[in-house]
Amino acid sequence: VLMDALMSYLGVYVFSESILIPVLNIPLWLLIMWVGFACSLCVSLDWAINKPVIFILLCAAFGPASYFLGVKLNIIVIAESALLYMAIVWGVWAGCFLFLDKHLIQREKDKEPHHDH
Repeated sequence: VLMDALMSYLGVYVFSESILIPVLNIPLWLLIMWVGFACSLCVSLDWAINKPVIFILLCAAFGPASYFLGVKLNIIVIAESALLYMAIVWGVWAGCFLFLDKHLIQREKDKEPHHDH
């Protein structure tokens, strides 16, 4: 959500919908979509999380592709030159997500009691 707000603020893309969430400058439907995606991420992409290269490539390809679909539906305006930039940003985001995921899993393992027999 914050990445979309930043991209909108920087003018990378503009939403054609007139009702935008104040401060974030993104439409409500996009906020709801992100919440749904976040809630389903560990299920929908669980198979790819353990394959970092595949996960990053999928995010770098399908993240911008979903916005390109928005262009075709006339709900967002993006310069085609921005799609490559978005692919890079999505790839970096995916790498950060994998790092955070690995860190949180290790943290949970470290909290588990050790039973030495």
